[in-house]
Amino acid sequence: MIVTVKRLIEQVRHLDITLLAGENGMDQQVTWCQLVESIPATSFLNGYEIALCTGIGIKSADEMLSYVKALKKNKASAVLLNIGPYIESVPESVIDYCNSVDMPLFEVPWKVHLAEMLRIFTYTINREDRNQVEIAATFENAISFHSQEELYMISLRTHGYDPSWRYTVILLDLNQGHSVSDVESDKIIRILSQALERKWKNYCIFVFNGHFTLVTGNYNRQELHDFVDDVKRYLKLIPDSQNAVIGVGKITKSIRCLYKSYNQAAAVQKLQIRGKVPADDIYYEDMGVYKILMNVSDDEILNDYIENSIQPLIDYDKKNNMDTVKILRTYLEHNGSVQETADILFVHRNTINYRLNKIRELTGMDLSDFKCRLQLQTALMILDVRE
Repeated sequence: MIVTVKRLIEQVRHLDITLLAGENGMDQQVTWCQLVESIPATSFLNGYEIALCTGIGIKSADEMLSYVKALKKNKASAVLLNIGPYIESVPESVIDYCNSVDMPLFEVPWKVHLAEMLRIFTYTINREDRNQVEIAATFENAISFHSQEELYMISLRTHGYDPSWRYTVILLDLNQGHSVSDVESDKIIRILSQALERKWKNYCIFVFNGHFTLVTGNYNRQELHDFVDDVKRYLKLIPDSQNAVIGVGKITKSIRCLYKSYNQAAAVQKLQIRGKVPADDIYYEDMGVYKILMNVSDDEILNDYIENSIQPLIDYDKKNNMDTVKILRTYLEHNGSVQETADILFVHRNTINYRLNKIRELTGMDLSDFKCRLQLQTALMILDVRE
């Protein structure tokens, strides 16, 4: 769960704090809090902070307005003003501006020590950050060491997740396998979390094995699909995410099967990155025959199948720098149409017929026979899963 302005303010309600403006921005995320006493000091903000100010460095109403505008420019989440010897009252122009940009503006009387508010804010933020790290580590252990339940069962319950819930893993790859810096990863997680937090609970997002990993808890099939639709929609808030690759594993029976959902999501992602399935096919449950092939753990079975079907084509292509496997795949994907195969590969149909005869010769299979075509298609799908 992310820390929002609303959650932080709830921790200091007993300190006589008053919201003056920006109520619509109360769901803004907060990553830190800082005493900011002047306009130049706003440039040191990293974004998503609550700025606290006594007014000692601000001399007029116009300067106060410029100060608040500078906070907004530097992406502060909210501002809290200490009313007293330096700020007698908050100018209407400041209140109007904060309302116009949905920036929460609070005032507290001078008798309230800002140091106490800073202590409460930082404690709350640090505690939530620690919780998020612990929850992520719990799910990582459930994926990597599923048989060692002592590594995740107790921690799971501690953080409000029931081991008997049904869980699902969703993997995101925004850069087609290229790594993302820690700073960029934190930014992406913050954007997604803030957007999802408004509607969804019992989920966690973290980076694991180089992928953005989301784990949902206690979602039924419809809720899972709605959640994924929201993730896809909110990805549009992230620059250069139009080519994001998503893989969604099966809903598990309990936390003990989380590793299965993770492996399924990873397998779907691989098929998408290799262009073997359409970009919209992101659910393991919709993978058809691929689901069976993904779950064959005995490599010898798959190797034998390849050996007895398309291995002669693979060997022929390597030796002669040819593309008979590609031609076979295109031919089968287009229902055995020679003309469509020729059009897609930009060659003459006579060339396709010649290559198909070579395929028949090398494999000993009749391409007009349904069972032979099915065997060859299955072999190609095995290659898709194993590459």
